[in-house]
Amino acid sequence: MPVIAAKRPAPQPPAPAVSPRVLRILLPILTLFTGAFGLYQLFIAGVALRVKAYPFALLYAAMGLAGLAVASALGRTFSRLRGR
Repeated sequence: MPVIAAKRPAPQPPAPAVSPRVLRILLPILTLFTGAFGLYQLFIAGVALRVKAYPFALLYAAMGLAGLAVASALGRTFSRLRGR
């Protein structure tokens, strides 16, 4: 006699790690902090150029641009979260 297997329930999507309310509060703060850090890194790159430390200037410039890119992505995420 064949054994009939019970149907498995459909998998539920995982619960979000952070609630949308907390994201609405933290995303603007994180965006500003990341943007300020990126600008600071670009400033330090300029200082490194003035003292002719070219490898460090390149490193700080890359980190500064990456920080500004992350801040831009966070800003776009925040604007989508707000429903613009």
